[in-house]
Amino acid sequence: MAQSTKAGYLFILDRLTGKPLLPVEEKSIPPTDVPGELASPTQPVPVKPGPVSRVSLTRDEVANLSPESHKFCLDIYDRSVQMGEGTPYGMVPSLVFPSSTGGPNTAGVTFDPSSNTIFLNSQSLGTIAMLTPVLSSGQFESLSKSKIPFNDPNGYPCSEPPWGEIMAINAATGDFLWRQPLGEYKELTAKGIPPTGQIPSGGSIVTAGGVLFVGATPDKVFRALDPKTGKLLWSAELPGAGAATPLTFQGKSGKQYVGIVTNAGASGDLPPAGGGAGQLVVLALP
Repeated sequence: MAQSTKAGYLFILDRLTGKPLLPVEEKSIPPTDVPGELASPTQPVPVKPGPVSRVSLTRDEVANLSPESHKFCLDIYDRSVQMGEGTPYGMVPSLVFPSSTGGPNTAGVTFDPSSNTIFLNSQSLGTIAMLTPVLSSGQFESLSKSKIPFNDPNGYPCSEPPWGEIMAINAATGDFLWRQPLGEYKELTAKGIPPTGQIPSGGSIVTAGGVLFVGATPDKVFRALDPKTGKLLWSAELPGAGAATPLTFQGKSGKQYVGIVTNAGASGDLPPAGGGAGQLVVLALP
């Protein structure tokens, strides 16, 4: 069983017993400063594979898309608590990675039994988070959670790219076979910035014929990759972001098809209330 988590890791377990098939260690994490909260001093972390998304950020790793963006992001970084991996939500603004917005999403992983390879999409995003005491209606003190994306004024993440990735992992050893950005912001590419990857929100499929299909990104591109190398084999633009896991099937004539459901918004966002609908797009293979 391959279980990805919002902590930015992938656990490979025996599906009958739950026992890890690759080493897992208890790693010390920063303490909480929340009054009355009892937190574990450690968390289980797989030794292999390593993090599948960013789990911390140093000052040198703040994105430098432009002088203005860099200064803006550094100002936020310097005003936030950052204690490395495992930084908790605290009583003062804290920079949390991968946070609830980072790490792998709910699409899970893809497995190729013929090569014993796991494929995974992940995103490396941070959150500025804080807890604030409030009184409930019953006058019991509770904590309210507030969080904002760690982004620059243009909406780009303040962390060094890649922001979205797709990767292949050897299921037996936990070694990364390849990993690369998934998706791009064309306006940044036009400025000479290498593809940064985008926030993936859908899964992938791998076929017996040796093709890895994935949509997932807000740039609305549906991609076919070589599962052995990650090399782009083919791509096409969709009417919306392919925010679902693709499917493939064979027609009565023997022709093979691949389909994917798209979101309605041009940016890949969900449609606004009161209008808009996604589409099911089906393509035929030669």
